[in-house]
Amino acid sequence: MAEHVRTQIAERQYGANVARDKRAGHELAALEEWVSLTERCLAFAQMGSLGARQSSRDSISDMIRHITRGRACLWWEAPQNEETPGYDRIVEVGWQNRRYSSLGLAPSYLVSIMTPNLPSLFASLCGQTIALIERQLLMNYQIAGLPPLIVRERLTPREHDLLCSLAIGESEDEAACRLGVSPKTIITHRHRLYHALDVHDAHQAVMRGFTLGYLNVFDLPTPPPKQ
Repeated sequence: MAEHVRTQIAERQYGANVARDKRAGHELAALEEWVSLTERCLAFAQMGSLGARQSSRDSISDMIRHITRGRACLWWEAPQNEETPGYDRIVEVGWQNRRYSSLGLAPSYLVSIMTPNLPSLFASLCGQTIALIERQLLMNYQIAGLPPLIVRERLTPREHDLLCSLAIGESEDEAACRLGVSPKTIITHRHRLYHALDVHDAHQAVMRGFTLGYLNVFDLPTPPPKQ
């Protein structure tokens, strides 16, 4: 009788250990998947080009499907019930109050007891990735419209100051006040800056400045508060 009880206890302990190991393995797999998704989404956003054979939206959708091995799907329009077979959770994809799409997840995919918000984190990661690509595409469109630069001239310190002023949206009077010069001097240096960059307006100057590496967002002066 005692031997039978000991056998039952041993079997229960073995079963408990197997269940615990299984849960631990599942948790580890979910976290490893999350790390892989993060790395691959960021790498995709940094490519700079999505290719010309398909739309940007299709490229992003294919990327999500590929890196999740078909266990996640992106819908740019609100999905209908017949469009969601095989996906038991639908999460909104957005970033900074901007809604982009909906993300469908297959059963048990990114399910974690220790980190239950993995689906929301993945949706946020998708939103950030889309936002980065959106901004890069906008920059590319703006740069593509610039006239070709035949000769690259070195900017003087004052011309660089004026380029930074244009980047933060200062008026001529605001730039003159911050730099301690007259508005007339600002106008003169702006004309010289436009000539050096071979552009015709402030917007083109800023785009050219970023393209040539003259501007770094983190080094721009803090604009004064508007009155």
